[in-house]
Amino acid sequence: MGDGGAAGGGLSGFEAGGAIGAGAGAAATGTSTGGRSGALLGGGGAGEHAFAESPSTRREPIPRRKSVISDQAIPEGVQPKNPLHGITLETIVTELVEHYGFPELGKQIDIRCFTHDPSIASSLKFLRRTPWARAKVESLYLFMLRERARQART
Repeated sequence: MGDGGAAGGGLSGFEAGGAIGAGAGAAATGTSTGGRSGALLGGGGAGEHAFAESPSTRREPIPRRKSVISDQAIPEGVQPKNPLHGITLETIVTELVEHYGFPELGKQIDIRCFTHDPSIASSLKFLRRTPWARAKVESLYLFMLRERARQART
């Protein structure tokens, strides 16, 4: 199994027939890893721990992304291309209701929570549990924001 990497002729604690632990296994391999040889851990010689100087255990800091607009680093957790980042579902529904009203909102998105006894609380409860409906509401909200921006330019 071993190829001469450990001090005991390449035999691990298992191959030497010794007990695993601080007794015969450690004496046979020259390590204190409980009978595991340096060859099994990928190390070169007796008494070395392969994982002590392994490059995979050293953590290099992850470089921060640069902003497209400037050379400043973008803080973690910021999503500059996501217009919905930081906007709660309650804010989205409230603004849609203020802009369209529940009757028009029910026509735009045919969801029962907007057409039958509508309220913001019941709509939020339904939209949080139903991903396809939430996607439609978010899409309409983005459309409303684009329309507002378009009207502001003219």
